Amino acid sequence: MTPLCRECQRCREALPAIARWWSGDWQLARSENSAQRFYSMSAQIRHERNDYYDILEHTQKGTLDVTPWLEWFLGCLGRAFDGTETTLAAVLRKARFWERRRG
Repeated sequence: MTPLCRECQRCREALPAIARWWSGDWQLARSENSAQRFYSMSAQIRHERNDYYDILEHTQKGTLDVTPWLEWFLGCLGRAFDGTETTLAAVLRKARFWERRRG
């Protein structure tokens, strides 16, 4: 991938725009053609906000190669999925518990 030019103001403005577009859960659900999803990308980014701002700043002030940012973003998405699996497992465990008690 060829890095974007270092001095171009449009390139410097593009990264936050990409980040905002991808960080909204509504846009992700919409891009999946689904009104429902069980993960929250915005919550995961909020949880990792220091790393998010570090990688964004590094990308903007460096060569403007977005590859490291995309790698971080996809890792963050994976962690959001992992967190959802944990949450859903706990919910299902509690539901089974109460179903057994209801008898």
